[in-house]
Amino acid sequence: MAFPKTCTQCGSEDLRIPGDSEEDQNIYCNSCNAVVGDKKKLAKEIEDEGEGDHQVEKLLKSLSGKE
Repeated sequence: MAFPKTCTQCGSEDLRIPGDSEEDQNIYCNSCNAVVGDKKKLAKEIEDEGEGDHQVEKLLKSLSGKE
């Protein structure tokens, strides 16, 4: 199952990713506060695609707006 790029509840692309390094933390939708997934699932999916750790960090930063 692919990590959603949008909220499955409301369709928003505005996701909130916790800033600390714990991988088991939930990623939330900023619009409706629904749980979209967790950082570990997102990192696993990216690693499975063969993109490596630096791509995980880059994606997490882009989703959290801290680029």
